[in-house]
Amino acid sequence: MSSSAEAHANAGTQHAIVSTAIRLARNCIGLDVSPKERTEKVVLPADPVRLTIHQRNKATIPGSKGQIKIHLGDITGGQVMLSVTKADEGLLVEPHSVHTGDVIQVQLGDEELYIKVVRLRNFLLGDDFGEVVVSKSQLEPGISSSQDSQHALPETDEPQQFQVVAQQLKAVSDREMALFRQAYSKRMQHQIEELHTWDEVLEQYRRSLSNAFGDWKPDDFSFQYEQTTADSGKVLFIFRGEKPEVDVALRVVREEGAWKVDEM
Repeated sequence: MSSSAEAHANAGTQHAIVSTAIRLARNCIGLDVSPKERTEKVVLPADPVRLTIHQRNKATIPGSKGQIKIHLGDITGGQVMLSVTKADEGLLVEPHSVHTGDVIQVQLGDEELYIKVVRLRNFLLGDDFGEVVVSKSQLEPGISSSQDSQHALPETDEPQQFQVVAQQLKAVSDREMALFRQAYSKRMQHQIEELHTWDEVLEQYRRSLSNAFGDWKPDDFSFQYEQTTADSGKVLFIFRGEKPEVDVALRVVREEGAWKVDEM
């Protein structure tokens, strides 16, 4: 082999070695993983998580990075059409009828996700809603289970998380200062009173709602709940049956057995 050919071969070998090293390094830090592979790396909830979903609406499964959603249709006759979608794959579960106590198993790569319907509420007036428990741990079908009771909410016409936010909206609309203050957690009451007057906060709240929703009244709102822990989560606002393009939500916490708003 001539010296020039040998030099060219050595250069090609060195280039291949460098390219391989760069590719391995990029793989180690995730830069060479395809977008599809990256989007599939979700952290599903190991412990059961309870989600409240209004009919004809959807909720994102915590830990799925916004990719996996549970959809509910109309709740009627004790049943609802439920489906599950994933951003990069479309339908994971085709729409089909489920009843309270039904469990759906969803295959996600080498993991299974279980969705149990634990509650379907149908009202003559107001927004119907369903509640599901989501977990990587297997959930048993049936109306009662230890997993359900551990995360159960009291049987009321509306979940207490919704009630406290609805109470706050009514207080803002009617300028009922005592009711407005009562809706907040003790932590928030202390923080507000250190920096503001309640009049200032209530009026700012009214302006913020008007900026976001225009001419509004308390009955225009329904809600969706996303649980963070057994004693905290966030209530998302749905305005006249439509979820805003940008999430409008309030953090709520359980305090001495009652749910309270925990942010301004």
